[in-house]
Amino acid sequence: MHVLKVLNLSYSRIRVLPVSLSNLENLHALLLSHCWNLVQTPSLERLTKLKYLDFSFSRGLTELPRGMEQLTDLGHLDFSFTSVQNLPAGLISKFLKNYKFKELKLVVGFSGCVLELSEKTSLAIDRGYKLGNVSDAEITALIPRNVEELIISHFYGVKCLSLYLLDAMYLKRCQLKCCPEMEAIVESEENNFPRLETMNQHDFPRLRSISGKVVRPGTLMNLKRIEVSSCGSLKCLFPRQLMDEPKSLKEITIIDCFFMEEIIEGERNTNVEDNSHAVKVILPKLQRLELYDLRSLESINNGDIQHNYLLKLKNERADPYKLGPYGPSS
Repeated sequence: MHVLKVLNLSYSRIRVLPVSLSNLENLHALLLSHCWNLVQTPSLERLTKLKYLDFSFSRGLTELPRGMEQLTDLGHLDFSFTSVQNLPAGLISKFLKNYKFKELKLVVGFSGCVLELSEKTSLAIDRGYKLGNVSDAEITALIPRNVEELIISHFYGVKCLSLYLLDAMYLKRCQLKCCPEMEAIVESEENNFPRLETMNQHDFPRLRSISGKVVRPGTLMNLKRIEVSSCGSLKCLFPRQLMDEPKSLKEITIIDCFFMEEIIEGERNTNVEDNSHAVKVILPKLQRLELYDLRSLESINNGDIQHNYLLKLKNERADPYKLGPYGPSS
C-alpha cells in the first residue's frame, strides 16, 4: 500500500491507528472524522505529502499526533469537536504562514467553533472556552493581516476592538457577540477600519459608543450595514463627530437597546424654535432603517438628516420567530 494516496477511516470504531500508518509516505489525505473511539495515533512526521487531515468529531482524541510540524504541504486541518486542548508551541502560526494552508478549524469543548479559517481571509474566535496553552495575545498574533471577515464571541478583558486588532487593516465584515467589557469599537489611530463594510454587534452590556470622542479621518468610511442588538448601556449609536465619515451607509438595524435615546447624536444646545444653524447629517445612500424594542428612543436626530433613498423605516417589537442569530431576518 506504499502508493496509497487517500485513506478514509471515518465513522469506524478504530481505537488505535497502527504504527505502519507512518509508512504511507505518498498519502495525500487522511480522513478520521467521527471515529469516536480513537484515542491514539502514531507519528505523522514521514507523511510529508499529506495535504488534507481531518479528525473532526473524534472526541476521544486528546492530543494531536507527533510530527505535525513536518507536514509542510498540509492545506486543510480540522480537529473540531475533539478533546484536543494543548497545541505544540508555534504549530498553528507555522501553518498560517504556509501559503498552501487554506482552512483551519479548532473547537474546545463540545459547543461550537473556536477558530475557523477559510482561505486565510475568514477567521472566527470564540473565547467561551480556553484553548489550552494558547493565550489571547497568541490568538491575536494568529490573525492574518489580510483577514477580511472576523467573527468574535465571548471576549473578556477587551474594552476597545480597534486596540485589539491593530493589524487587521483589510477587514470588511465583522460580527461581534457577547463581549461584556467592550465599551467602544473604534478608539485607535492605528486602525480605524477604513475598509469595514458590514458590522454586527450583539450583547455588549457596557458598550457606550461606536467610536471615541476623537475620530480620525477615514474612520468607517466604507461602512454600508450595521446591526446592533442587546446593548443595554448604549444611548446613542453614532456620536456626532463620526457622522462626517460613513457616507456609504445603506442599512441600520437596532434591536433591544432599551436605553437608546438617539440614533445619531444631535446638537444638545440647538434652539428648538430655530434650526437654521443646526448641523446637517448627510446620509446619501441610506435605504433602510429598522428599529425594534427601543423603549427610550426620543429621536433619530434632533437636527436635519439629509438622505435620498430611505425606503423602509420600522419601529416595532421584534418578532422572536423571525430573529436570526444577530437579529431579525430580512
